[in-house]
Amino acid sequence: MPEGYTNGTITIASGDHSYKYEEHTLSEIKAFTSPDNNKVATLQEFCKVCKQGGLHPYIEIKNPNMGGKQLGVGDKYDNKPYVHKALDIIRREGLGKNFTIISSGNWNLEETVKYDNNIRVGYINVFEMYNVGTDVNKKYWDTVTLNLTKIINAGGGRAVYLFLD
Repeated sequence: MPEGYTNGTITIASGDHSYKYEEHTLSEIKAFTSPDNNKVATLQEFCKVCKQGGLHPYIEIKNPNMGGKQLGVGDKYDNKPYVHKALDIIRREGLGKNFTIISSGNWNLEETVKYDNNIRVGYINVFEMYNVGTDVNKKYWDTVTLNLTKIINAGGGRAVYLFLD
């Protein structure tokens, strides 16, 4: 969605109402226009622009369900992680290796490297950094290390980038 119209969940704050994705078709979502005339782009459209411009996008997988299995969808993605569909779109649009998948959810990155161990991934760490130094009993860096290790193991031991926010 255009910048400034999301509220961090599956709804879009637009004026005095919320625009809930699940209550609209793709056509309706694509028809959404912000007051400053911004429109929604699909992942496919975004990837085309990046390829044409020679850009290396950092594509953040936000939803924790993206690493989970789709059930009952009746297509080739049935019983596969949602993130596979996004990765197929990126691949079809010809970005090759010129993109990075980032997420604060290690499970999304684990599924990404299982899908293709050559995809560049980055783990965004924000949660464990809150209150560092205020609670001596919490092992924040242990959690970071554990999550990185899970991603590294899923990818057969290859490097994972760490982004600290």
